[in-house]
Amino acid sequence: MKHELEKWKSQNQALFAQPPLKNLQEMLRRTAEMHGDKAAIIERGKDGPITHGAKELFEKAQALGTALLDLGLGGKHIAILGENSFDWILAFLAVTGGVGTVIPLDKELTDHELSKLLHKGDTSAVFCSRTYAKTVKRHLLGGSLVRHSILMGDGVFEDGFLSIDDLIAKGKALIAAGDRSYIDAYVSPESTAAILFTSGTTGANKGVMLTQRNLAANIEGIAKNVVLRNSTFSVLPMNHIYELNCNILPEIYANCVICINDSLRNIMQNFQAFQPGMSIVVPLFLETFYNNIWSEAEKTGQAEKLRRALKISNRLLNLGIDLRRTLFKTIHEKFGGNLSLIVCGGAPVNPKHVSGMSDFGFRIYVGYGLTEASPIAALNLDGRSNPESSGTAFYKTNCRIYEPDSDGVGEIWIRGENITKEYYKDPQATADSFENGWFKTGDYGKLAKDGHLTIVGRKKSLIVLDNGKNVHPEEVENFVKDEIPYIREIVVMEAEKEILGQKQKIIASIVFIDAGDFPHKTLADIHAMASQDIALLNKQLPAYKQVRDVALVTEDFAKTSTKKIIRQKVIEQYRTAKVYSK
Repeated sequence: MKHELEKWKSQNQALFAQPPLKNLQEMLRRTAEMHGDKAAIIERGKDGPITHGAKELFEKAQALGTALLDLGLGGKHIAILGENSFDWILAFLAVTGGVGTVIPLDKELTDHELSKLLHKGDTSAVFCSRTYAKTVKRHLLGGSLVRHSILMGDGVFEDGFLSIDDLIAKGKALIAAGDRSYIDAYVSPESTAAILFTSGTTGANKGVMLTQRNLAANIEGIAKNVVLRNSTFSVLPMNHIYELNCNILPEIYANCVICINDSLRNIMQNFQAFQPGMSIVVPLFLETFYNNIWSEAEKTGQAEKLRRALKISNRLLNLGIDLRRTLFKTIHEKFGGNLSLIVCGGAPVNPKHVSGMSDFGFRIYVGYGLTEASPIAALNLDGRSNPESSGTAFYKTNCRIYEPDSDGVGEIWIRGENITKEYYKDPQATADSFENGWFKTGDYGKLAKDGHLTIVGRKKSLIVLDNGKNVHPEEVENFVKDEIPYIREIVVMEAEKEILGQKQKIIASIVFIDAGDFPHKTLADIHAMASQDIALLNKQLPAYKQVRDVALVTEDFAKTSTKKIIRQKVIEQYRTAKVYSK
C-alpha cells in the first residue's frame, strides 16, 4: 500500500505540491489550472456519451455564478433537485464557489417532504431537472420564499422557469463586459457551503451545516491519501454527502474521470460501457454484486469450479502470488474489465461481502462516516486483511470511545476540521450533539490497540432488556443473514411477550422473504420455515440475544435513497400487525 501511495504521489506531483485546500472556489480554480481540457465528467446523452473537461466546468461555473449574483442571490440558500448529471455538479460548484449556500435535496422524497425542506432551509432559488418541475411548481403555490426556479438539462422551455444554459450565456456576456463580482468574490473557509438534511432513519430530519473548510478537509484527505483510479463510476445520488464528497468532488480535484450512471436499471450495462477503474457503493450494492456472482455460478453449474479456483487463489496469495484477475477474469469482465477498487460505506457492511469480493480480486476500501463528518471519520484501505474494521481515524480527524464497557465498547466521539459545528436553526440538537469540542456520533464501537475502529451498532437502536443486558440488533441481524441466505433482510427489535402469565421484554424480528423464491409454499409455510431456522440458530446465541418472535413480510423494507433501512417504519409494521405472524 505504501508503494502504491508513493506511485500515486509521483503521478500527481502538481496536486501534492498544492498548499492546504481551504474552500471549493480554490478547489475548482486549481482543477482547471492543473488539468485544463482533460476530461472530468462523462454522462450518457441521447446520441451517445458527452464529455466535459475540467476547464469547461470551471468556466461555466464562473459564468453561472456571475448570473446568479446578477439575480440578487448573493448569500442566499439555493436548492438542487434532480437526477445525477453534469448540470447538477455545475450548479453545486457555481453556488459554493462564490454565491451562497447549497441545499441538495433527495429526489426520492415525496412532494410534501420536499416542500417542507424547501421551507425549512429558507430557500431563495431552486435548480431542478425537468422531472421535478411540477414538484417545484406545486411548492411555489404554497407561499414559498423561492424567487427563482432554474431548469437543468436540455428540452422544451418550461413556463415560469429560467434555463441553466441561458444563465450561463448571460454570465459569459456579463464577464465579457467587465463584471468580476463572482470571479473576485471572497469565500470564507468558515462560511456555510451546504446544508444537508439527514435522511431521518431514526428521527426527524436535521440540517447539517458543512463549511467550506469541512468539505475541503475531506476532499484533500481523499485526493492526497487514497490511491484513486483513472475513472470512477457514479451510481449513488449526488445529494448524499457520501457520493458528493467521497466521489464527485475529490475525483474532480484529482482528475479522476467521473462516469455518471443514468439509471440503476442500466448499472451493469453501464459498467460495460464506461469500463471504470473504481466505484463508490453502499453495502447493499456490494452484497448484490457478491450474491449475483454466486447465483449465476449456481445457475450455470460453475459454482464448484469457482470454489476450487478460490482455494487455489488463496493458497497462492499466501505465497505472495496474485493471479486473481486472471483466475476470475470472467467476473471482472462483467464489471467492464477495469474495475479494481470498490469503496464501501454509508452503512455497516457485512465482513463476509468484503472478504468475498476481495477474494475475487477487487480491492475493497471500507469507510465509516456520517453527514456531520463531511463524511469520512475512519477509513480502512485494506478490507481483505481486516474485513471487520472500519479503518483508522481519517485525515485531520480524531476518534475516541466514550465510557467503554468491559468489552471496550462505547459511543464513538470524533473531532476535526471535517466536523460540522452546528445544525441549521436547531440549537438544542447542536447542544445535545457536542461536548468539549467532541461530536457524539450516536454509534457504538470499539478501538483496537492499532487504532482500527469496529462498529457495533447505533445508540438509538440499542436494546436494554429487563435483566440489564444490552443487545445490539445489528449484530444479531448480520448473524441471521449470514446463516439463512433466503432471508433477504431482517430488523431485530425489542418487543413484549407474555411468558408464564407475565409480560417480559424479548428480542423479536421482522424478516423480508421474497415469496417468489418459494413459489410452491404458502405464507404460512414460509413463516414456519423461517421461524424454525431462526430457532435453530438461537442455540448458537446467548439466551438474552435469542430471537423469540418472528414476523414476515414479502415486500422490501422501506429505505432511504442510499438504501439504508428506515428502522422506525419497519418496527411500526410489526407493532401495527402489518405483517404475517402467528
